[in-house]
Amino acid sequence: MLLRREYKYLVPNKYLDDIRNEMLPFVETDRFASACENNQYTVRSIYYDSPNLDFYHEKIEGLKIRKKLRIRGYNKFMDDCVVFLEIKRKRENFIDKHRSKIYYKNLDDIFYTGDLDSYIIQSDADSIKNAQRFFFHVNKKLLKPISLVVYEREAYFSRFDTNIRITFDKNLRYYSLPLFADLYEDNILKPAIKNHFVFEMKFYQGFPEHFSKIINKFQLIRLAVSKYSICIDADKELRPTSNKKFLALGNPVWKDKISRKEAI
Repeated sequence: MLLRREYKYLVPNKYLDDIRNEMLPFVETDRFASACENNQYTVRSIYYDSPNLDFYHEKIEGLKIRKKLRIRGYNKFMDDCVVFLEIKRKRENFIDKHRSKIYYKNLDDIFYTGDLDSYIIQSDADSIKNAQRFFFHVNKKLLKPISLVVYEREAYFSRFDTNIRITFDKNLRYYSLPLFADLYEDNILKPAIKNHFVFEMKFYQGFPEHFSKIINKFQLIRLAVSKYSICIDADKELRPTSNKKFLALGNPVWKDKISRKEAI
């Protein structure tokens, strides 16, 4: 299987318009983004981690092979909106994903019953298998919802190779120890990083010289940027208290705001 490469850059906001203008002759707006206001959409992810924040520490320590588990939704709440159970694996600069669909309204039920056949939307042959992978890791490591990570995304693809995808992720914000009910709540969010955006390029074989020239022109330095890790670092209360106090909580969801508060 051919794995996708992912390059990331943390860029000052003051360069956003200039970089976008340099890119526009070579890209088309993503179809999903073009259907949204201002040609951007909102990405909402509830990230899971272990009682000791293993996934966070694997990133900080620079492990070459690591993974993240998250529940991902988009834009605003609507009746019958769909979210995704995702595992994102990273092998150095290469990434792959396993994801399955579920109606947002059924999240509590699937976590409490484990009934994948009843709640997973079987849109392809791997839907159930991917959900099984997700819950295997959740249950094995006693994973908990640690951080709701939200941002606006501009998404483009190359005019000359649709496998090359460019995104600008802006206005990164977070909420720690979220409930499922918090996924679409904007009034609880806190800024994670105010003066920068994350510029990402995803591709398989390589990308053309004109993209390299733009990167060099703005002296962008490729970094191992993790929006989840940035949000953990932004919460001064979460990191010092989480390592010991999550251990007693075995269920992979917060039952309510009281149980969540007791964890901190």
